Amino acid sequence: MIDGCRMTVKCQEHGYCLAHEGACRANEGSCKASLFCQMSGYCSVQKDGVGCVVGTNEDCLGSDACKVRMECLVHRGRCVQRAPEPAESAPPAE
Repeated sequence: MIDGCRMTVKCQEHGYCLAHEGACRANEGSCKASLFCQMSGYCSVQKDGVGCVVGTNEDCLGSDACKVRMECLVHRGRCVQRAPEPAESAPPAE
């Protein structure tokens, strides 16, 4: 399984490109190179290389989720839209 992981769809899409103890795992480089990083911000490696996660706002900022849908902040493991700014209060009418 030396290069078996690299030739899979899971590698290209999800970053599971490295063989480790009989399973395909992710690392920082494979997460950043994955399709899901580009599309949805899953660019940081999860603890123990189990998979890729949205770990930082930077993950979101570089993704299509931010560029297309304005989902540029990480919240609970996903890229989400920025909260709308509170409307400025209008001056009191006289």
